[in-house]
Amino acid sequence: MLRHGSRRLFWSHEVIWFADGDYNHTRFPSHSTYFRQHRLNIPSQFILSSEVFHTLHTDLTLDLDQLFGRLSKTCRNEVRRSSKEGIEIKQELQPEATELFLERQKWFNLRKHLGEPISRKQLADYSGHWFLYTAYRSRAWLGHLLLIHDEQRVRQWVLASNLDHEDHAVVSYASRALVWSSMEDARNKGFVTYDFGGVVPEDDPRYGVTRFKSSFGGTFVEEQNSVVIPNPYHRLLYATLKGRG
Repeated sequence: MLRHGSRRLFWSHEVIWFADGDYNHTRFPSHSTYFRQHRLNIPSQFILSSEVFHTLHTDLTLDLDQLFGRLSKTCRNEVRRSSKEGIEIKQELQPEATELFLERQKWFNLRKHLGEPISRKQLADYSGHWFLYTAYRSRAWLGHLLLIHDEQRVRQWVLASNLDHEDHAVVSYASRALVWSSMEDARNKGFVTYDFGGVVPEDDPRYGVTRFKSSFGGTFVEEQNSVVIPNPYHRLLYATLKGRG
């Protein structure tokens, strides 16, 4: 479980990722809590809003040959091809690399008409709980992969590619290599679950991303995103203030 808290005047709020088991308010004492991708058994009267979240999980306790065997044939071929093409994957540890990622991700999101990019504040909020990888060939960047994690699960957060690189096939190989390398690394670091970070049905215009994720052989999982306020007076106050906004 991964948690981040904040406070504004008298009101405390937490964002908690990957919680499961029985809900107990003493574990989550904030006035309001946003549970992301949870499988908690929460009393319905405590829930202000909730939505289903679908994703794919891979069991990292399997050996590498088993994990690689679960990849689609195309995916396996492109991962192998990435090595032949001289694509290198590097885990970034320097602040300068993080700044470059933030700039490139902002540009990528604008080009792809995606939502708000990850901010410096979000990275600071979850300091020590994310990994950043970059794919290079001959020192030219091909793609970035950002992952967030708790003690057991590592989850894809952002995958951004170099849309201006002249060789689109190589950029595709690099995207596959980034994900596979991050899976290997997460397994070596002792994580149990690799989470692909959300999937959509075939009739959704974003299904191309889901097809890419599915090629890595994950298992379909249903979780919930929920805003929870146990105290009825706090729920009323929250709803009133949100209504005014």
